[in-house]
Amino acid sequence: MKKYFLLILFAVFAISCSKKDLVFTGKINNPAPLSRIELIDVSSVATLPIANIGIDEKGNFSDTISVKKDGIYALVYQGKVNFLYLKNGENLNLEGNGSTFPEDLKISGKGQGNNEFLIESQKFITSYFSKLNQAVLAKNENDFIKEIEKYSADINKKLDEIAKSKNADKDVIEWKKSDLMVNLLMISSQYEMMHGQMTQNPDFKVSTNFKESQKKFEKESLIKEFPAYRQYLLGKLEPDFRKFATPFLNDTKTTQTEVFLKFLETRKEFSQEQKDYLAAYIATQFDLHPQNDKIEQVLKALTEKVKSENIKKDLERVYTAIIGPKVGSALPEVNFIKQDGKAYKISELKGKPTLLIFYSSFAPNIVQSAAALKEITEFYKAKLNVAYVNMDDDAKQFHKTSKSLFGSFTGVNLYAKGGLKSEAAQQLHIYGFKLPSFVVLDKDGKVGSKTILGLSNIQLTELIDILNKQTGMSAPVPEASETEEEHNEHDGDGHGH
Repeated sequence: MKKYFLLILFAVFAISCSKKDLVFTGKINNPAPLSRIELIDVSSVATLPIANIGIDEKGNFSDTISVKKDGIYALVYQGKVNFLYLKNGENLNLEGNGSTFPEDLKISGKGQGNNEFLIESQKFITSYFSKLNQAVLAKNENDFIKEIEKYSADINKKLDEIAKSKNADKDVIEWKKSDLMVNLLMISSQYEMMHGQMTQNPDFKVSTNFKESQKKFEKESLIKEFPAYRQYLLGKLEPDFRKFATPFLNDTKTTQTEVFLKFLETRKEFSQEQKDYLAAYIATQFDLHPQNDKIEQVLKALTEKVKSENIKKDLERVYTAIIGPKVGSALPEVNFIKQDGKAYKISELKGKPTLLIFYSSFAPNIVQSAAALKEITEFYKAKLNVAYVNMDDDAKQFHKTSKSLFGSFTGVNLYAKGGLKSEAAQQLHIYGFKLPSFVVLDKDGKVGSKTILGLSNIQLTELIDILNKQTGMSAPVPEASETEEEHNEHDGDGHGH
């Protein structure tokens, strides 16, 4: 019978950092050309990258990263994900193979004991659950509860043995045990969903005794660090929310986030902190995305109902990452470098509307947009300034990429020194998943459009509409390449917001 536990258990490897920063080094053998590594804070409401690191031709990489808190971070390479534990005070070195990543990932450094504890712990857990199958979901309640308690006892005993042998830190041990608790809760939620179906009893509902057994693993603090715990709580709420939301099914003015916020007002058993995290999770999963024309409405509703200032700040970061610099505001004055090495400011382009094109060599979908961009820049060149802003790691790659892609195009080629770590990236909210992206300025240099991510047919039409309004011209819409239709699937490192 098909095994199901591996679908909900993640392999987690530990890493750590210095008192102020994390020195992150390593080597990926057999790397893909222009491949990169991203680190993402997955426990935060704003699951935005904290680092996007280039890998050289030999597979080496190195960076110094500011880590605000100990916790879970996703390591993304070529669309493949592993989970790391970043801890203050310990530098990290990783080694793996690009073709098999992350199965053979090895971690060394000051926190080797913690790293080995987490690696061996997850290997044991994976092996333990791989021997089990869906038959456990057909057991009667009492037997299933005993099974869960046995899993917990067996695994926690082994975790203590491994921790002792590796001299692991207390906080790492506690984190791994909390991770296990969340996974056991996810298994129990599968029992709730599937037991009736597996036993041909469609009216089955778990007993009070079953719910009490779940409470042994439930812990309010888990919601801060474990997205899977948020999923678990939402899964328990789903039937009630579905009924509550029925009257809103044909309401096109109210977003799913707003309906969920109304629903949470009826749930007195949840603390305000839990409600804040759950509302933020729903918003980031369903409504805070570039295609939603009600995104400002969603953020306003969240700002009114969410009480946590930290969560509000994270939601604002998500909004800003999607929208970019605020429309109507003056573009932050940041420094760029031209191909001849001279300094350059965007403000020098005042007098006509300006199209800013942010791109890099490691986001190859810009190549599929080249033909459409050629048509656009040629059509508007009498009434439009164009700046091609390169976000590569170094000037050498900038010269190579800019000449190859835009050497014959109308406009000026610029480099944001330091790429995604540059002042421009910080001020203009540029991330790897936002490349390529486009911003239009009006003739006075103020932001005239939200950031447009990618150049699919929909986004291309949107860009043309904006340029027509800014220039007073009327351009036909060229066809974008089909490979651009799903921008988030091809951002250079497999990560989409």
